[in-house]
This record gives sequence, C-alpha cells and structure tokens, in this order.
Amino acid sequence: MSFLIALIATANTKICTFAISIAKNHFRLHHPPRC
Repeated sequence: MSFLIALIATANTKICTFAISIAKNHFRLHHPPRC
C-alpha cells in the first residue's frame, strides 16, 4: 500500500514539474523575460 502511495506521489511530482516546465516555456514564448 505504501509502495502504491509512493508511486503515485512520484508520478504526481513528475507531472507537476513537467507542467511547470511547459508553463514556463509558454510564458517565455508569449511574454519576453523582464530580467
């Protein structure tokens, strides 16, 4: 059971980092960086 929870947790973090990278790329495409 704990193995399943750990598997789901790692999958969620991978999906989250993937979505964040996509959002960053999308934001960079449509909004030039201000730094």
